[in-house]
Amino acid sequence: MEELYPPLYLNAVTRRVLLHPTQNRFHSRDLKAALSRAGLFLHAFLESGFLGILGVTVR
Repeated sequence: MEELYPPLYLNAVTRRVLLHPTQNRFHSRDLKAALSRAGLFLHAFLESGFLGILGVTVR
């Protein structure tokens, strides 16, 4: 699973390079809460502050 956070994909350079949804997006806390509600646990992840998260979820 990967999720890019708005500061990364909405800046002047990357918004022209990356195609990424701009609505209904979230940040780390929201992502982790949504995974928990779905019965998923974020087992291992690398997170870079405001940029994004790359992780493995398990049920």
